[in-house]
Amino acid sequence: MNTVHIKELTNLEKKYIIEKQQLKNKVYPEVESLKQMAAKLTQQGEYDQAQIKVNEMMKMKKKLLKQNEYEIDRKHNQRVKNLEEKQCQELKVLEEESERELERINNEFEENIRVLKLTLKSTIKASVSDYALTA
Repeated sequence: MNTVHIKELTNLEKKYIIEKQQLKNKVYPEVESLKQMAAKLTQQGEYDQAQIKVNEMMKMKKKLLKQNEYEIDRKHNQRVKNLEEKQCQELKVLEEESERELERINNEFEENIRVLKLTLKSTIKASVSDYALTA
């Protein structure tokens, strides 16, 4: 895994955290409507009815929050899966390129060794011939 992949994952996680935080501050019209009803009932002195509306409001907010959290989690999991697939593909391409480069370097090395052996052979032959002539 390279630094680009780490940054991509980090950015994805940051986005997820921000979405979860924004969800806590989200205003739901249905909840606000119940809140206003409860406030009116309180002003009218109907405290039991106001408490019922407050309870309904809390249940509805909890339900909506849970639904939205589920949706954010689902989207996040899909994004993570997509990013992992993309990064795996990139790493596979990088691995293939590395293997090709390693093979090229190995072939070049073997060719250099072959040339070196031939050069040494001919140098040794020439030295032996020169020695034989002078002896």
